[in-house]
Amino acid sequence: MKGLVVFDWNGTVIDDIAFALIEANAAITRYGGKPLTLEEFQSEVFTPRIDFYLTRDCHPRMRDEVQEVAHYSHEILHQYSSKVSLRRGVKEVIQFLAQKGISMVILSNHIESQIQEQLARYRLTEYFATVLANIDSSDYYRGVTKGPRLKHYLDGLPTTPEQIVLIGDTVEEIEIAREVGGIAIALEGGINSRGRLELGRPDLLLRELEEALPFFQELYR
Repeated sequence: MKGLVVFDWNGTVIDDIAFALIEANAAITRYGGKPLTLEEFQSEVFTPRIDFYLTRDCHPRMRDEVQEVAHYSHEILHQYSSKVSLRRGVKEVIQFLAQKGISMVILSNHIESQIQEQLARYRLTEYFATVLANIDSSDYYRGVTKGPRLKHYLDGLPTTPEQIVLIGDTVEEIEIAREVGGIAIALEGGINSRGRLELGRPDLLLRELEEALPFFQELYR
């Protein structure tokens, strides 16, 4: 395999940070907590998400109602899914990689079925070999992480990719890239602030994905 590019979904392929904040604040205020500003959200959010919500003074019973919180939160996100646009340059980068024969996958903490719906709406399904995401909406809220999911996928490949590139909007993707010996591209404007991404020391830190095109043109000449 010539190469593998792994895309995060929320905040990376799609520009949904505004709706992610609405979702978080809906869950927080539902349990009596203090709502977040965008800056607070990007600077402070962590997983498991329930533990983070409890730092906002949510009622302790929230921990016992993870399934309900997850279902409620994902329903809110799903309501806004038709209003979410792609991040700038996404289609151009994906089409370039496809022309070069580079395999692409989605790696996400979101729900697989909802990602598949959105991929179809954006007419991007054909470009991705698979979607590595959660089946149950409560997995992410319980602290299930996506790194092991990617490692399992890589172990099942017939050949090891010459290069693995991970693109994401959080420190989590940077850390996963390091674990699999890959290149980490971080995008501003998503779940994590620029300051947090800088501390993660990605190989590239970009404002938009379109800025990655010269890098890929050089990597896959």
